[in-house]
Amino acid sequence: MLVLDFDGVIADAFDECALVAWRGVRPNERGTAASLPDAAFIERFRVLRPYCRTLDHFIMAHVPGSETVTHQAEFDRRFARIGRGRAAAFAERATAARHGLRERDPAAWAAMHTLYPGV
Repeated sequence: MLVLDFDGVIADAFDECALVAWRGVRPNERGTAASLPDAAFIERFRVLRPYCRTLDHFIMAHVPGSETVTHQAEFDRRFARIGRGRAAAFAERATAARHGLRERDPAAWAAMHTLYPGV
């Protein structure tokens, strides 16, 4: 049996992760133009995504000035300032958003994932 991680190994899930991160703070904006991440958020998320190891780390894209992070230790220090409770609540909302996306429109959810060449 071969077990592979999906995001980052089989497919690029950046678009889905960015949307889930956005909705982790805005869970009630489904189906409106406001429910889509703005360009500034997308760019901040793009800078921070390589430092994210777990879903709760996605909250960092909502922290003003976080796009200046340049290494993992700095990311980890800034993330620790958020507090476990706030990060856990965010992760719970982001997880609910992810499950909701999959259940309501599995085809749209799947389309947010780009398979790497050769997979």
